[in-house]
Parts: sequence; C-alpha cells; structure tokens
Amino acid sequence: MADVLLSALLPVVMEKVTDSVLQQFGVIWGIHDKLKKLERMLSVIHNVLEDAEERQVKDAGVKNWLAELKEEAYEADDILDEFNAEVMQRKAEIQVDMSKKVRSFLSFHNPVCFRFKMGRQLNDIVDKIEKIVDEGNKFGFTFKPPLQNRDRPQTHSYVEESNVIGREEDRKKIVKLLLGHDHNQNVAVLPIVGIGGL
Repeated sequence: MADVLLSALLPVVMEKVTDSVLQQFGVIWGIHDKLKKLERMLSVIHNVLEDAEERQVKDAGVKNWLAELKEEAYEADDILDEFNAEVMQRKAEIQVDMSKKVRSFLSFHNPVCFRFKMGRQLNDIVDKIEKIVDEGNKFGFTFKPPLQNRDRPQTHSYVEESNVIGREEDRKKIVKLLLGHDHNQNVAVLPIVGIGGL
C-alpha cells in the first residue's frame, strides 16, 4: 500500500466522525461524548499537522510521533467504518417485521453486544489518541489553520465588468452578430474554457 500522508487521511476520519447519522446513533448508543471527544482531538491534530509534517524531515521524534498517530487514525477509521455499517444495518431493520428483530436480538450480532464492543473499542482509540496528542505537546508545534480556512483568492468565472478593459468593441460585435437579422449566416458556438488569466 502506498504511504498516505496523515494530512490526507485525517480529513476522511474527521468527516466520518462528524456524520450526522452516526452522531444520532451515538446518542442512542451512549457513545456520543466519546465521538465528540474524538472529533475535538482530531481537530487539534489537524491544526498542527502542517507544522508537524514539515518538521518530520529534520526531526526523527516528530516522524515517529506522526507514524503512531497515523496508525491510530487508521484504527479510528476502521472503527468508524464498522459503526457506519452497523448504522446502515439498523436503519434497514426499521423496515423489518418484529419477528426478525427478535431473531436478530438472539443472534450473535445483536445491538447490545455491538454497542458494548464498539463502545469499548472507541474508548480505547480515544485514549490512545489522547496519549499521542499529549506526547506531541512536547514538540511545541505551531498552530497553522488548515489550507481551506486560510484566505485565498476567489476562483470563479464571474468577472466584474469594471475590471475588463479594452473589450467593449468586441462585446458589441458579438451582440450584434447574435441579435442580427441575417438568417443566412451560420453562427458557430465555441465555449471558452480554461484557467482565468491565460
């Protein structure tokens, strides 16, 4: 498997832990507080991750810290995938009649056993990540907001007319061509696409 940067993995795990349906079932299953704690820790990690990934090149301790963190992020991802699978199954069971629910309860894979098992696994992963975060505090990472939160120039196809200079005559010719009454002339439409400014 190709080596994945933690900065690529972490947003995926964060998206899963903040899933609204999972959060709702978390309340029902009594694990909502642990999910919220995991979400807060992942957010803290995400805010110092850029600094940590830059410093791992020169600092073996930071590199090891990131490796541990990545291992636990994969573990959290697996646990959250299991939760999501269970949530989908529970949602499907709402459509099933009562007799099948009784059989499901008596089977090995029942909601009470699952809730206990997953609650314990979630507890373990939250505790492990919390310890790793505490160990990371010794490195004194610099808080850097994630790239999507930084101020970046807006990129869109809308251009304010006051910023366009020297195209008025071309615009008039195009409008005249499109609105003209010369029906014998074939007008080809060519979309203009690409990166603005090129």
